[in-house]
Amino acid sequence: MKTTANALLKRATRARWFHAVVLTRVIVGALMLSGCVSATAYEQANSATDVEREGRHRALVRLENAEAELVRLSGDRDVLAQRLVEEEEAVSASRLDKTTTEKDRDQQTELVTQLRGELALVGEHLKIYADERETLNGEKQALEAELSRAKTNLDDLAPKVEPAVDAVEPAAAAVEPAAAAVEPSAGAIENSADAAE
Repeated sequence: MKTTANALLKRATRARWFHAVVLTRVIVGALMLSGCVSATAYEQANSATDVEREGRHRALVRLENAEAELVRLSGDRDVLAQRLVEEEEAVSASRLDKTTTEKDRDQQTELVTQLRGELALVGEHLKIYADERETLNGEKQALEAELSRAKTNLDDLAPKVEPAVDAVEPAAAAVEPAAAAVEPSAGAIENSADAAE
């Protein structure tokens, strides 16, 4: 759109310049034909026309240079705009990476804290276990010592108990028939007690 406007402006400038040159020459020619203009005035008018033409030509060259510079700057602007978009995307990706890294770091910190807590709990359990183990070892040693004393006592009592057991066995055999005779009479006593009630 700017290029079209610049082209129209360029055409309009050329048309004005052409009209000014033609108008100046027509006026100079009319004055010469009428014979009212001196050669000096003609030369001055012709020189002014040349100066005006040269000025317009320089203006046209400057306009063309400005348009070329505008096109170059427009291209540079497009390149810079593309770079800006790419850099914004890179910054956005960097921010995302930073956010992800921070979240990962926070999760890892949380996990480390949790593991430290669990490790402390395991440490406490190990200490309790060690204390219980020490207590149980002490009790085991006490029981082993007591068992050792009991075995020693048993070994000491065994020769004394064996003759007594041998003497009790025949007496126990004699008591068994008497006990069998007592059981039916005990049943009769219970029946009479139930009848009395």
